[in-house]
Amino acid sequence: MKVLITGATGNVGLALLKALADQSSIEVVAGVRDMAHDKAHFPVLEGLECRLFDFEKAETFDTALQGIDLVFLLRPPHIADIPRYFAPLIQKIKDMGIAKVVLLSVQGAERSNIIPHRKIEKLILEHGLEYIFLRPSYFMENLTTTLLAEIKAHRTITLPSRQAQFNWVSVQDIGAMAAYLIAHFDSHKNQPLVISGRENLSFGDVVQRINHLTHAEIRYKSVNPLTYYFLKRREGQPRDKVMVMLVLHFLPVLQGPPQISDRFEAIMQRAPTSIDQFIADNRSFFLS
Repeated sequence: MKVLITGATGNVGLALLKALADQSSIEVVAGVRDMAHDKAHFPVLEGLECRLFDFEKAETFDTALQGIDLVFLLRPPHIADIPRYFAPLIQKIKDMGIAKVVLLSVQGAERSNIIPHRKIEKLILEHGLEYIFLRPSYFMENLTTTLLAEIKAHRTITLPSRQAQFNWVSVQDIGAMAAYLIAHFDSHKNQPLVISGRENLSFGDVVQRINHLTHAEIRYKSVNPLTYYFLKRREGQPRDKVMVMLVLHFLPVLQGPPQISDRFEAIMQRAPTSIDQFIADNRSFFLS
C-alpha cells in the first residue's frame, strides 16, 4: 500500500515517518513543500520518495496524489480557512479514486462546529471516503514548540485557560498509533479514535511539574480571551492563528475535564508517555 504523508516535516509527520520505518508493507511517500531544503535538513527523509505538496498550492495535488492508496491528512496550524484549502483537496482525493484517509483531528472535535478539524471531518464524510479520525488530546510538544518562545523570552506561559483541565499526550505516541492504524486501516475504519494520556492537568499544574522537575522558574499567567487576542495580535501573530489558539485554549474552560481514553493502551499494548517523563526528556527546553 502506498501512503502519502502530508505535513511530513512537522512534529507529528516526523514521528509518523519514524514509526512507519518498521512497517515493511507500507510504501511511504513524504509530502514536502521545499524538496531541496527538506531533504537536506531532515535525515528521516533519506531513502524515502518525496513529492512536492503544499496545502496552499492546489497545482501540487495531482502529482503528489498519483498512485496513492491512502492519505494521512493533517491541518497545518496556520491554515484556518477550511473551505478554501481543504475542500479542493478532499475533492481531488475523491476524483483520483483514493478511498482511504487517516485524519489527524483533535479530541472533542465532534462537540464544536467552529473547530477547524471538525470542518475537515465533515468534508471527508460528505465525500463518502473511508476514514479514521484520530483525535488526540493536547500535545505535550506544544510546550517545546508553540509556547516555547514566550517561555524563553519571558519565563511565562500566557493563555486564556484559567485552571481548565487538559489531557496531555505525546506526539511520539500519536505517531506510533497513526502508523499502526495506517497498517491496519480496515480493522479500524469509519470511526473516530481518541488518543489520550492518563492524566488531566491544568497549565498551572504542568508549570508546577516543570519547575519541580527541572528547577526552572516559569510562571503561568491566565488572561481573559480578549486580552489574549489583542496581546498576540500586537506581537504580530496572524489573526487566523490567534483565533485557533483561542479556541484550543479557551474551549476547555467551558467544556469541563476531557475524557481519558484507554484506546492507546488497548491498541498499542503499552502505557502512554507521562507528562513527567516528557518534562524529564525535554529538560533543556525549560531552562533559561
